Amino acid sequence: MIGFIRRFNMISLRSASILLILLLAVLVGCTGEATNPILTSPGNLSHRSERYGSGHNIWSSWTIIFEEDTLSVSIISERQAGAHFDVTSLVLPPSCEGCFEITVNSYDPATKILDIDVTLKNPTGLDGRDVRGIFFTDDPGRTIVNADDWTSLWDIPDGQDINPFRAFAKSIPCRVFAPSETYTENYLIKMTHWGAVHYAVDASWPDNCEEPYEISGFTQEIIREDEGSSGAVSVTVSDWLEDTDEVIISAPEITGTEFIELAQVADSTWSVEITNSTGASSGIYPASIKASSEGDGALALYDKVEIEISETHPVLNVLELTPPWLNFTPVGVFVDGNYLYTAGSQNGLHLWDISDPGDPIWVTRVEVEPQVYDVYIENGLAYAIKGGRFDIFDVDPPGEINYLGSLEGFSQYMDIQNGYLFEGGLKIWDIDPWQTAHLVRTVDLELESCVMPTYVTAADGMAYVVVYDQIIGDGGMRIVHADPPETAWLAATVDYYRSVGKIDAENGVGCLTLGDTAIIFDSATGSTITNIGMPASKFGVEIIDGYAYISGTIPAIDPLRDSVQVIDLHVPEEAEIINTIWCGAMLSIARSGNYVYVSSNDEGLYVFEYVPPAEPVLQTIIPSPATRWLAAGDGIAATGNDITVAIADATMPSGPEFISSLKPVQTEHWLWSAAIEGNYLYIAGNYLHIIDISDPGNPILVNSVNTMGDITAIDVSDGYACIVGQSYGFEIIDVDPPEIAYSVGSLELEYRGEDVVVQEDVAYMIDYHYYDSGEFHVIDISDPGSPEIMRTVGNAPGDPIYSTYCLDLFDDYAYVGMGGGATADFLLRIIDISNPADAYILNEIELSQNPDVFCISSGYMFLEWYDPVLENGIKILDLSSPTDPQEVGFFKADRFLSTIAVGGPYLYTASQHGLSIFQLW
Repeated sequence: MIGFIRRFNMISLRSASILLILLLAVLVGCTGEATNPILTSPGNLSHRSERYGSGHNIWSSWTIIFEEDTLSVSIISERQAGAHFDVTSLVLPPSCEGCFEITVNSYDPATKILDIDVTLKNPTGLDGRDVRGIFFTDDPGRTIVNADDWTSLWDIPDGQDINPFRAFAKSIPCRVFAPSETYTENYLIKMTHWGAVHYAVDASWPDNCEEPYEISGFTQEIIREDEGSSGAVSVTVSDWLEDTDEVIISAPEITGTEFIELAQVADSTWSVEITNSTGASSGIYPASIKASSEGDGALALYDKVEIEISETHPVLNVLELTPPWLNFTPVGVFVDGNYLYTAGSQNGLHLWDISDPGDPIWVTRVEVEPQVYDVYIENGLAYAIKGGRFDIFDVDPPGEINYLGSLEGFSQYMDIQNGYLFEGGLKIWDIDPWQTAHLVRTVDLELESCVMPTYVTAADGMAYVVVYDQIIGDGGMRIVHADPPETAWLAATVDYYRSVGKIDAENGVGCLTLGDTAIIFDSATGSTITNIGMPASKFGVEIIDGYAYISGTIPAIDPLRDSVQVIDLHVPEEAEIINTIWCGAMLSIARSGNYVYVSSNDEGLYVFEYVPPAEPVLQTIIPSPATRWLAAGDGIAATGNDITVAIADATMPSGPEFISSLKPVQTEHWLWSAAIEGNYLYIAGNYLHIIDISDPGNPILVNSVNTMGDITAIDVSDGYACIVGQSYGFEIIDVDPPEIAYSVGSLELEYRGEDVVVQEDVAYMIDYHYYDSGEFHVIDISDPGSPEIMRTVGNAPGDPIYSTYCLDLFDDYAYVGMGGGATADFLLRIIDISNPADAYILNEIELSQNPDVFCISSGYMFLEWYDPVLENGIKILDLSSPTDPQEVGFFKADRFLSTIAVGGPYLYTASQHGLSIFQLW
């Protein structure tokens, strides 16, 4: 029982003559012997209405018995003294055919919900108003779950103080239930037990009810489980006389008090701030609302609602769930037994288990600073190389990586073989053990002053140094006999008329790239054995098990995708290309048995099953996009770089994985932004690419739509994609169905579009100009073929010039990140869009950092932030009060995030380290 409910005493029958008059009136209306209700005694009826105050009448009341086995219905009239104005004999057959009917639609044993339709016919010759079919609850909890509202009228013994009802004729003006009219309402009954159900029909006459007739539109802001957390609740109270004078809410489990009064904030809207004073934990809590009017006596209208208490904000609960291998950007690869090591130019040294060589499984990662370019492993040690430094790791036992130390001070180019380090100079260092590393030999390469070394590789007891003439541009190589290293000497000098790419050698045979030619040479003397013309310009070369793998691009076939030509060197004089492996730009290659692992620039790790000279078969791609854009849905995230799309399955955030990747089109150079809507991923560049991700493991490109080009932002809603771009335009694409998507309308803009968000028939966008003020535009897209700017909000004359960076919406407000004022200030501009055609700046909040990456979800803004104390991360702002957003949390994340998105309960961030996933709530 809620404490504020005052039981409405049942109206007692004061005069038998009054009842007789009413029965006669009802009888006349039901039998049809009089067609004009005005002929009844108006004086007596007026007296009756006045006598009983509110004018409420009970048309009839029944006991309804539902049979669980057969779902049949029995209706029994109530004739006890407590049932007032009992005219059951007049509203049931044969007296009134069709006046009260019940249809059983279904029953769900799992939810215990009985679905019925109740049909009423007005049995009188009078207009009934605010007719209510009241379901009388009982203490065991049986009730209706789709009540319009609740009332204390006609309460029965042993029941609850208030009872739920469905209102009839709600769509009719003044809710008039005219004579002989029929209306039906659906009831969903929670059958906690079976047995008798009491039901009555109440009608107001001759006017509408004096108390409020409807409580609706309950809303609440987020309220957390932290004690003291608060949020506003509001409700709409409808009253024919517009004299509601009190609305109160009771939620003692949350507030600790019996009730709280709401304040009238608009004609029919009432609101109050609810505080979690009891520290109620997260969950759903029942609450009751009572609304009463002036002069309605003991009557009131009630409603039962639910208030949700949310978990503590993520500042207390954030957990990074994704290991940072998702952008391992492999440059160097090295196979050691059942393990594969990849050296990433942006993200350290990674270890993979290749017990199943066709399906590498990521094991762990270690940071390497500065970022590593290559890796070499021997005798249980891993050497992670970059420039003039390398880090040493203990990798014994296999599957573990432990940092031991670092050595630096070397030249930029180096290679390691058999415990010796070869500098491009050429200096040779004994690094076994590394703690006592020392120079053992310096070899004079007999270089002229304008010739410099650019690359060194050691193989087969020899060292090969690529050299370059800075004046004439020619290249060559120096071959050093380095076995033993302590007595290394210059064995051969070979000059070429063009610059040399890379060199490798094995078993007496060497291979180097020279423009569009591969030269096969004697590894000891440098003399040419044969030349092989290549389909295009080449650069990288590695020799493994008698095969040379040479990477490069074939512009005539695919200018954006590199290939690897495989040359059989087993008979050097008859060397020939036996296969082409299509992949991205190869940076390094390693082979283990019948599998080849190729590190590809910005694309990841390609795994091929390969038995020369058989055709290589791609087994898997572990994508590694240098993330530029991000789109998130519930349990899925898509990210990528300029040309590659990678899709991650995040349904199990503790173990997410990239499950697929693709390139939308080979001619697309730049992909800038993306959105997920339903089962489709929309990626924007020069084209709008639409990808079916209903099966995320097998994404299918269904269409690529030619657009205005250089798209910087996209939002998709209700079958339309709105895009803005550097081409100074706004464009609408009809994407329903996606297979025949086409441009339907556009606008020219003064400056390039920076961001866009669609809400119903309105698109909100910001533009950007480096030397001028960015503006906020409100665009009417109700006619997609003719979009029209209906409002522009910018800086006032004389204000500092700010550029706009990003945009998002929450409730009736747009939030715009801005910066670049006269003093390089940064702002969060809040714009009221409750009336889009009259949008205006509500507030501006000064920030100390550039707000160029943020997103909004569940009333919170997640803003990329840098703080010298808290380090790189994401600041969390509570937007409950748009005039005064409050910082409520901070958690660490990568600096320079490309973008942030929220899907379901997870926050996704994309950066140079790839995709990271954080649990929010």
